[in-house]
Amino acid sequence: MVTCPLSAVNVPARGAPSTLLSYLIHRFCSRLGSVNRHHFAALFLVALILRFGSLLAATSALRLPLEEVASFQDGPSYLYLATHLPLYPERESVILFPLFPVVISVLAWWMPPPAAGLTVSMVAGSAAVALYGVLLRQLTPHWFWVSLLFSVFPFRWFNLNQLVMSESLFLMLVLLSFHIGGRRPLLAGSCLGLACLTRLTGIFLIPALFARIIAGSRRLRAAVLASAISILFQLLFWTYLYFRFGSPGAYFEEHEKYWGGDYFAIPFSSLLSGFTDPHIFWLRKPYVAFLLIFYGGGIWLAIKSFRKDPSRLFLLLWLLPFVLAQSLLRGGDVNWGFISYSRIMVPAAPAVLLLWAELLSPPLLLRAFWLLLPLAFVYTMVEFRLQ
Repeated sequence: MVTCPLSAVNVPARGAPSTLLSYLIHRFCSRLGSVNRHHFAALFLVALILRFGSLLAATSALRLPLEEVASFQDGPSYLYLATHLPLYPERESVILFPLFPVVISVLAWWMPPPAAGLTVSMVAGSAAVALYGVLLRQLTPHWFWVSLLFSVFPFRWFNLNQLVMSESLFLMLVLLSFHIGGRRPLLAGSCLGLACLTRLTGIFLIPALFARIIAGSRRLRAAVLASAISILFQLLFWTYLYFRFGSPGAYFEEHEKYWGGDYFAIPFSSLLSGFTDPHIFWLRKPYVAFLLIFYGGGIWLAIKSFRKDPSRLFLLLWLLPFVLAQSLLRGGDVNWGFISYSRIMVPAAPAVLLLWAELLSPPLLLRAFWLLLPLAFVYTMVEFRLQ
């Protein structure tokens, strides 16, 4: 098992947990098997502190109440679903997937819904960083430093963890499913099924989980069953919509209206036209250009990695569907395919970040973390200011 010195991170001494948070971390890590619980706890706490600090800095500098931050982007829609029963009180509300608002509604028994939504995002996002480290222990000796980098980059990922958005919970479930895929394939299929109830794009990752299970256990039957379980969760959602509104396609019909019609365009045309669109904020354009290189180059790196080690096929299958699908998106009169590129590609970020980070040494990874940390804080402030 690969180990990593934590000389740069202070972790608590081994012993009985003294708080509820440390107890939950202790119990969860004990169920992960071989992972060192102190490493997991260190990554989780570092990520959580950074997210809370960034949110506090942005709201203080811009004088924003937390209720206003919770109202940014899809926040009002998620909070509406979390506070209105039955699930999807009217057909027009079927524009988002259900698991994230359900989790918020449970936590809202103990705190106001806006605070509950932000808490779910920050805690799930921090747990995703720690689970990323758990997964990478099996893939690279530099797993801790790559995970530390993932705590702040991509910037949009860092920013989404401070909003009432479902990406945090989604990636946490995806990373958990990939981690346990080799040992507990049926449980991994259930975790990915829950991710599919968080975001539609979870179905893109079923082939990647299939490849992950085959590489880890060599059990074809287990891989097929895990994939079937993931699909079953989706079928349950469409069945609910059928009995609730008389149409399993209610989500696509309402979401197309919300999106603005014209989901798709000629491949890459929306990305190219976005650079010359005068209505798109100029600062987004160089960042999207960088991300095109980041994710596009990641495909080449994934192919090279697969040729060296066939067990890494799941990384290529993780990244490729998002790159291809995003190149087709547009969205009516507003070029959402370009504007939302950084958000749409977030689910593929863990795979491509690993591939690029393997080109760097641990000292360079640590320097990159310290360089990107203040930029991540600035990015959050800019995003909040543009709302």
